[in-house]
Amino acid sequence: MLVLVDERQRKALKEAEAGSDRFDREVENGQDELTEPSNPLATSIPEPSQVLSILVGAIALIFIKRSTSSYPDFTRATHGQTKRK
Repeated sequence: MLVLVDERQRKALKEAEAGSDRFDREVENGQDELTEPSNPLATSIPEPSQVLSILVGAIALIFIKRSTSSYPDFTRATHGQTKRK
């Protein structure tokens, strides 16, 4: 689908259609080097499913941490007490 936005684009399309070389196109090999790299500070916006999976994972980790910390810690009570008095 070709969408023309303004008059300049319509004029450029008419000129391209009128040219005798309109079917002679330059073939790109995909190995072009960037002359102006993109902004390194620009970040992508995550999909809603990614945000949801991060939240579910964080909640699961918090739940696991809280459930394991509710058990008494017997390692401190028995550590280093191998001798009986």
